[in-house]
Amino acid sequence: MQQAFSRWRKGISKVPTFKSKKDGQSFTVYDGNGDILIPAGKKIKLPTLGTFRLHERLKESYISQTFTISKLADGWYVSFCVDALRIPPIRHEIVDPVGIDLGVKTFATISDGTTLVAPKPYKEAKSAGQKILSGELCAKTKLGRFQYRNRNKQFGNRIEGIPTSNNAKKYLKKLAHKHQKIANKRIDFLHKSTTKICQKYAHVRIEDLNVRSHDC
Repeated sequence: MQQAFSRWRKGISKVPTFKSKKDGQSFTVYDGNGDILIPAGKKIKLPTLGTFRLHERLKESYISQTFTISKLADGWYVSFCVDALRIPPIRHEIVDPVGIDLGVKTFATISDGTTLVAPKPYKEAKSAGQKILSGELCAKTKLGRFQYRNRNKQFGNRIEGIPTSNNAKKYLKKLAHKHQKIANKRIDFLHKSTTKICQKYAHVRIEDLNVRSHDC
């Protein structure tokens, strides 16, 4: 906290604010003794916290010093920086500069004619009573029905002293998992699209606009 206020007084960063659980749950641990070895496998040892089992196996051994632990829905994630002695050069397929234009019907259009179509995991449901040809309900319909069926649960009230029921806690955990699954699809599309663009084009120019995208 002292370091945060010192940076704010020097004009380096903004004034520190209270970190709420609604803004994302994460914290960082640091090993003051120096870099530590993270061996390949399904276990990782975090400074001051102990050893934990990983869901995803580490294919290689790494060296790091700072670890950030975050919670998304009902899952815990750990991220860390890796010291790399040599980064292999990237050979781009197209060297000429290209421009990217963000659109409405398509997510983005590249000046060479390539278009990027974003997935719609939270697309609008069709009109009431209309059958969906695939036979499956879209994500918004499923989510709406799930919330409607659990509308009468006791969610609690801190002011009135009413506790949250156990069934409501289970429902909120499932609801967070459903929202996280939808968000993961968007994040996966953005990561894969930007990686392909960086690997294919050597020079990319993007319009400087404050654009917010919405699923439709």
